Amino acid sequence: MLETMTQGESGTAARSSGLTGPQTNSTSPSGSHCAAPAAGRMSRQAAATAAIRYIRALMSPPLAGYVPEPAAIMSRGRYGVRPQKRAPRAAAAQPDKPRLRLRLPPTRAAPAVNAVLRRRLLARVGGIAPAPRKGDDRRQAPVDSAPANHAAGRTAARWSRNLLCAGAVEPLERTRTSRMQTMSELFARTSEGFGRRFGHRGPGFGLTWFARVALIALAATAAGCAAEESGGPASLDELAQGVLATIDGELAVPGLKEPVEVIRDEWGVPHIYAQNDDDLFFAQGYVMAQDRLWQMEMWRRWREGRLAEVFGPEALDYDRRTRLMMFRGPWDETEWTSYHPDAHRLFTAHASGVNAFIEQNRDNLPVEFQLTGVEPLPWAAETAVLRWAALGVPSVRGHAIHEMQLALDVARYGAEEANRRFAPDPWDDLVVPEGLDVSIITEEILDAMRAGDGDPFVTGRLPALEIVEPYRALVAAPGLQTRQVSPRPIATEGSNNWVMTGERSPSGVPILANDPHRRIEMPALRYFVHLVAPGWNVIGGGEPPFAGVDAGSNDRMAWGFTFAGTDMVDVYVEELHPEDPNLVRWQDGWEPLRVIEEEIPVKGQEPEPVVLKFSRHGPVFYEDLENRVAYAVRSVVQEPGTAAYKGSFQLAQAESCADFFERAMHWLVPTHSLVCGDADGNIALQVTGLTPDRDGWNGRLPVPGNGDYEWQGFREDLPREFNPERGYVATANNNVHPPGYEGRPVFYHTSRGVETSRIARLHQILGAGEVLSVEDHKRIQHDSRLLAAERDIPAFRGWTSDDPDVEWARGLIAEWDATVSRESIAGALYVRWNAAVDDAVRDEETPAAERQALVEQGLTAAIERLAEELGPDRAAWRHGRVHASELPHMLASAFDLPAVERPGGFGSLNATGANFRRIIDLADPDRSVASNAPGQSAQPGSPYYGNLAPNLGNGEYFPLLYTRGAVEERAAHRLTLRPAED
Repeated sequence: MLETMTQGESGTAARSSGLTGPQTNSTSPSGSHCAAPAAGRMSRQAAATAAIRYIRALMSPPLAGYVPEPAAIMSRGRYGVRPQKRAPRAAAAQPDKPRLRLRLPPTRAAPAVNAVLRRRLLARVGGIAPAPRKGDDRRQAPVDSAPANHAAGRTAARWSRNLLCAGAVEPLERTRTSRMQTMSELFARTSEGFGRRFGHRGPGFGLTWFARVALIALAATAAGCAAEESGGPASLDELAQGVLATIDGELAVPGLKEPVEVIRDEWGVPHIYAQNDDDLFFAQGYVMAQDRLWQMEMWRRWREGRLAEVFGPEALDYDRRTRLMMFRGPWDETEWTSYHPDAHRLFTAHASGVNAFIEQNRDNLPVEFQLTGVEPLPWAAETAVLRWAALGVPSVRGHAIHEMQLALDVARYGAEEANRRFAPDPWDDLVVPEGLDVSIITEEILDAMRAGDGDPFVTGRLPALEIVEPYRALVAAPGLQTRQVSPRPIATEGSNNWVMTGERSPSGVPILANDPHRRIEMPALRYFVHLVAPGWNVIGGGEPPFAGVDAGSNDRMAWGFTFAGTDMVDVYVEELHPEDPNLVRWQDGWEPLRVIEEEIPVKGQEPEPVVLKFSRHGPVFYEDLENRVAYAVRSVVQEPGTAAYKGSFQLAQAESCADFFERAMHWLVPTHSLVCGDADGNIALQVTGLTPDRDGWNGRLPVPGNGDYEWQGFREDLPREFNPERGYVATANNNVHPPGYEGRPVFYHTSRGVETSRIARLHQILGAGEVLSVEDHKRIQHDSRLLAAERDIPAFRGWTSDDPDVEWARGLIAEWDATVSRESIAGALYVRWNAAVDDAVRDEETPAAERQALVEQGLTAAIERLAEELGPDRAAWRHGRVHASELPHMLASAFDLPAVERPGGFGSLNATGANFRRIIDLADPDRSVASNAPGQSAQPGSPYYGNLAPNLGNGEYFPLLYTRGAVEERAAHRLTLRPAED
């Protein structure tokens, strides 16, 4: 098995193996490295890691010694080998001089695998550790380590590297016996000299400790040298697998104070146990980056106005809008303490954890970075509170675009008719502000407002990112894409939350349910995490850029949210000076606009200059020089403390619903209806959001900017409830002014359409007075009955159609139970009919014959559309196919997940985007359940990449484990983060 070969034979032999090595002696002048890999080839680090994994699989049982810091071997040098002044004699192969070669199987590995990971693997198998630090009884040396072993380890690693770099690598026979025989022979012969040198005698040295060192060193070195002339990964899957984050073992991480334990359960939820809160949030940043770094990078580039830097000029509209509307400081104490007394320190720790992961993995970043060559930017505390004022916000009535649209309707129909069409809830008359000329507001202004205001990652809005060499061959058209969400339009309203008193639960303690609906996308919008340290024990989910959790629970209370929709924005019409468009009217005089000039970096071209203008009210988004007006928007996000969801830091440490009320006042953005339940049996509702106090006007239309319509501070009388007699609190993006509320309305929803259906359905179910268990709440969250359909079904009864196709469809809907299950053909027909039918079909004044004709017309349109969408086989017209969620990867279609057919739909409790669900049992937190589709990880190849996607269609949950014992029982991965040694 052990062969000899001449130097002249090495090149041919190596090439024939499929795992090629250098054809000449490749020891560098320093003697520390082989020749550098050729550009576009697999790195030594990548192939070495694959070899290490292979060798580990060979050695059974695993060799002793699990330690975090193999500094004695790996403390210096790019590849973990101390630089040497000259090459050892064993490596100095002469022409035609026989030398040893190790046979290893040919392997491909992903590029640039983390050197830190490799060091940990070497430590784990090699059993080499530094001496324990003083006072650290957690570190124990391997059973057969000795002081001499550290020096021997350095020499073994150094010697074996040069030996293998000077030689060639060929395949090893596939049987385990022959593999081990080859290695045994090799190490028996090579270790003898090392044993003599370091004072060891006898054959035991060669195949005990030294085998552990040299075996791994030789394997890693051989694969690394061989990789220099090998090709890259054979597929995207192989590339993705090779850059997966380390979620087992130990990692030394600079910046930590004390060790941190990270236990991932069977569903991919990380439970982080730290000894202080700095390390807790540092570890959260680190772990979050392991799973979601690309998502985080795109989020921050969007919020910083730096998309064009990687996407090119097509992204400039988004960058201009972001830079115009973004919060620009000051980043002072008022900003930070608005969130939490320690917010700046904890946000800094979180950012430091993200940066630590980036720095340790510069050569091993997630697959999207490998494919595109994008370099992640460093994070700071300020990154976590980036924000900008969107002009249009889904699910919120009263945003800037809505104000302008209502003004257009006033110009078309008059104020009374425009108000009737909108049907505000609560009702309020629509009064045109004095001095507002609605006739000059045009669609052109609305188009300008929409430019760059939406989500850039919807299909078709941004160009595909360029794939860098050597990966272009792996991503062949049409496999490349730039989309994060389904291309088909989908409503985003649908959030629900409720909490029942103890009298309504089997345990006598409240149960809280929450399913905030947003767009279902890949990766999941939110990320579950459990944070445990002195003063902290909170579990829940939040958007990955953010520290803490947005919706969560601790050992005393739980909270959840839905959008409330308080009006946080006003459009101001600024009068321009007749001779200087940079002067605007203020009271009886003129004042200058603030002008900022910036450059936006653009990929492939010179930076793009932008001129940004601001009035005292806020950024100017449109200038109408002909009519001498400019339109500016004032938004609460320009106020301190208004970064999204940061008020949750206060709630995470709340001890009761009474405590919840005070802490909820730190939740300034977004505007939410927060519900609370506590272990003492209390339940509560608090509407949150920094809401302007408008004296004498309601903010539903644009107003002149001359000083007559200014905010008078912010409202403190937002609706709340505490232990209502009905025994529950529930919200569903509805009007939550409680009965008897006498204050001025804080928001205006609409009573038209199906926007009140969900809350009505909740009142039907919860108002029945039954005791409801966690299982019952699961069924409620997935309730797919449409109240609007119940009202419409009578219109399909009592008549027949002469058209057999229409009659077939009519009959199905007439006998339907109004539940849009996945299998329901009637449900699919109704949904498409509802989208096509004229609104007059529901008007009580419409004559019966005309109503029947409208129903038939709608059915004809529905049949035609379903045939076009789903084909001619009507048996396959399932509602699940109509209501399927697509889950595309942002870059490569090879990583797309299968579409998920779902029940429910807009108007049902199981509405449009319940990718995040929680049901919290405050009597026993381990009985709580959750779902987070499609999965916790955004890294293709991870077991947690799409493992939760089926939950969307099947109505399934996973246990949201809370106590340490329950977490330990379902632990799937254990990672210890230790402070790095100096």
